[in-house]
Amino acid sequence: TYHIYTRFISTGGHLPDGSVADRNYLWVAEWYLKNFKQGNVIPVDYEYYITLRSPLAQRLYELLRKEFFGLFNQWETADRDGLPRQEYVVYHYENEYCVFVVDRPERYLSKAKENTRTAHEELVKSGFLARMPEWVDEEGDWLIRYYPGDRAIEELARFTSSPTKFSLLDGSYSQMLAPDNGQQLS
Repeated sequence: TYHIYTRFISTGGHLPDGSVADRNYLWVAEWYLKNFKQGNVIPVDYEYYITLRSPLAQRLYELLRKEFFGLFNQWETADRDGLPRQEYVVYHYENEYCVFVVDRPERYLSKAKENTRTAHEELVKSGFLARMPEWVDEEGDWLIRYYPGDRAIEELARFTSSPTKFSLLDGSYSQMLAPDNGQQLS
């Protein structure tokens, strides 16, 4: 089991050296600290995050931006090597989606769609998703396909190390962004 926090001592508690804590202390896991120091992080657009009303939309934003970042890296490699792009990220409903969002799996696909509709609509309306996710039933294993929207593309382009062109094959996105300030380049 992975835990981000390994220890917490609140004000007034005893520190490892026996002294009394004058504030709250929090220890993060070594794996987390190592990733943070190596720059393996994707910043959250907190202003956007707090505008999301649905806790599920907030959680999906956290999860999908990481997945979209991997997708964008695949685009760069595919473009460089002349290979086709993967245009979406996929979650297996029961074994990935429900585990990551900490939700109880539904028995019926219609109920699963109903329970996620509000969060998905909010992410589409805000531009984080390009469209409502596609649900695919592969012999009882439900797959959810998420397509990144303009907001996701613009946000993650700001965090890359060099200006990068991100566009979908259908031409619906075509922007060149500078990573430091998100300003469009010519």
